[in-house]
Amino acid sequence: MDKIENILSNFPKIRTGLSPEYRKIYEVEYKENRDGIGIIGNLKAKLENWMHFKVSKLKKEIILEVGAGTLNHIQFENDYLVYDIIEPMLFLYENADSRKLVNNFYKTSEELKDDELYTNIISIAVFEHMTELPLELIRLSKHMKNSAVMQVAIPTEGSFLWYLSWRFVTGTSFYLKYKLNYKPFMKHEHVNNSREIEELLKYIFHYVKIVRFPLNLFHLSFYTYIEASNVNINSLETIVSFYKK
Repeated sequence: MDKIENILSNFPKIRTGLSPEYRKIYEVEYKENRDGIGIIGNLKAKLENWMHFKVSKLKKEIILEVGAGTLNHIQFENDYLVYDIIEPMLFLYENADSRKLVNNFYKTSEELKDDELYTNIISIAVFEHMTELPLELIRLSKHMKNSAVMQVAIPTEGSFLWYLSWRFVTGTSFYLKYKLNYKPFMKHEHVNNSREIEELLKYIFHYVKIVRFPLNLFHLSFYTYIEASNVNINSLETIVSFYKK
């Protein structure tokens, strides 16, 4: 319990501010990063396809994608009945052709009706951005059918290989383009590390499976895939009680 309490005590996270020169390029850079534009962006997108493929492997019926971004994942899913999304940044998908494949659009999980239940709640490269992740997980878990699966793919934030990739590859490209250090941008965006996300999911769900890429070792991986099911109601109540103290 001490480990999870230590993690919970760090929330809600406080996002670091961005100076005017970063705010000026924020929306453009964010969208280009999601779309994989440019040589480095294209290479990054090809590597990120591993996350999309892992999430797409499970058979699905009623899908909720959390943080759908530019709707770049929906193309990986073929056999489903309903595809709903949560995405607060409308500029990311407002011109996407894939909009016609989405049933319902939500800005936050709080907009979901109580009786809306899903067989699969999926998320790709989003949980590392959430400042109130524990409470978000509680809200999402209430919209899972009894046999539902939460599938989460994230950068292995905190690993040595991930650090090298953003510091010397993405960071160098960013500097050549804007003459700015990439670190403030990363600190602003990635408020949670992979270990925190994994521990929260292991606490909230009875069953959790973790796979990493390219090697199934924390420090030698770029990305992590987590499959979680069978919600632990007692854990949810404990988290709620913790925040009421």
